[in-house]
Amino acid sequence: MYELVTWDAPDGSVIVIGSGVEGKDIPKTIKDEHYKGFLDMCFEHSDSFSLQVARWAASTDDNVQEELEPYRIKTMQTLKWFGYDYTNAPEGDQRPMEVSLYRATAEAKAVLLKCFDDIFLNEKKGDRLVQSTQTVEDLCFFKDEALWVGTVSHENMLCVFPPDEGVVPSLDAFGDWKYIMDEEHGITGLDELTK
Repeated sequence: MYELVTWDAPDGSVIVIGSGVEGKDIPKTIKDEHYKGFLDMCFEHSDSFSLQVARWAASTDDNVQEELEPYRIKTMQTLKWFGYDYTNAPEGDQRPMEVSLYRATAEAKAVLLKCFDDIFLNEKKGDRLVQSTQTVEDLCFFKDEALWVGTVSHENMLCVFPPDEGVVPSLDAFGDWKYIMDEEHGITGLDELTK
């Protein structure tokens, strides 16, 4: 089963969406018009978003980073980010990640919509989604420096920690949501992510 979406619920539990098609390795995703709608919601409730530099050999196209440059707030090296924690790894295994933080503007959203076709930053080839050759992955959104949407692209993982109760009903348009307890991703803000 593929985990797609989790978030903290008001009672302290977490909500998870979806699973793969039974017997097949095809994860569900938020794509096409749902992707546009999800990004509309994310940008409406966010003041910044982040992208991590992808370390995959096929990740050679840096035009997204170039197009987003005018909206870049800062770039940082960190051992800890949403879905990753190398802080306790042996010294030789610690792999600092390069993460850029961007202003959440309509123009920046247009770049993401132009370059990607789903929330995990895949591209359409014909009628299929394939891994992007872009040099970025792991789209996350922040409001007042608090993480509220986090993805790990290559794991097809999407977690949502609603910034307010008004967001929860909007999520129904993007999938079937289920609450789960989540102690593994207990990260709340930029200061905690970069420790």
